[in-house]
Amino acid sequence: MDTRAPSGAWVRVQWADGSSLADRIAGVRFVGGNYGRGFQIGTRGNHEFATTYFVAASVKKRLVVGNREVVISEADDGSSTIVSLLGKHHELMTVFSGPAPTDVNLTGLFSVLDIDDQPEGMRVVPKKSTLLSVASEHVLATVENRGSVNVPSLDQGRDLLPKARGAKTASGEVWRSRLPGVEATATGVENFAFTMGFSKAVAEVHLDALEDVPDSELLGWLDGINVEWSGR
Repeated sequence: MDTRAPSGAWVRVQWADGSSLADRIAGVRFVGGNYGRGFQIGTRGNHEFATTYFVAASVKKRLVVGNREVVISEADDGSSTIVSLLGKHHELMTVFSGPAPTDVNLTGLFSVLDIDDQPEGMRVVPKKSTLLSVASEHVLATVENRGSVNVPSLDQGRDLLPKARGAKTASGEVWRSRLPGVEATATGVENFAFTMGFSKAVAEVHLDALEDVPDSELLGWLDGINVEWSGR
C-alpha cells in the first residue's frame, strides 16, 4: 500500500503474501493555543458507513465550505454529532459531543485548513495564516484475514520503541506486549499488540483471531512486513 499521509508525506506498507488490502484510513490532530481537534480521513462513503454501523445518526444539515460539501449528522440519541467534509476521493470527518456547533463555527473549522484531495490520499494541513500546527498523524492499513498495521508519524513512532532489542524480522525488529485488561493466561494473537521497528518507520500491528487461520501463520506474516515514510 502506497498512500499519502495528512501531512503530504508518503507511507508505504508492504507484506510478503498475497493478502488484500481491505481498507485504509488516516488520522490527524491540530493544536494551537486553546484549540485542539482531531480528524479522520477515509475514502468516499466513510461518513455514511460510520453513521450506519458505528453511531446511529441521521443527516440534519448540509453546508458548502470552499466549494466542498459538508454533511452534519446527529446521533439518534443526541449524544454526538458527526461532521464530514466531502472531497472528490476522500472524506474528512470529526466528531463533536452533543449538538453541532453553529454554521459559522463549522465553516471556520474547515476554512483554516489547506486541503488537497487526490486518489492516493488527502493532504490536510493548517493554512499558513493560522497559528495551528500538526500534533499527530497516522495511517492505518487493514489487511484481509490478517489484521491492521497502524503507522504513526516518525516522531511519535520513535517514542513507542522499547529500549531492549526486539526479535529480528526480515526488515527490522518486533516486540510483543499484552493488551490492557487481558489475563496473563491468554495466549491468542488477538490478545497482544506487536510493535515493529524499521529503518524508516515504526508500526503497531494487531492480528485478528481467525478460525481457519492458525496463530502460527499470522505470526509468520509479521516477518514479511516492511513500512517506511518518505519525503513530502
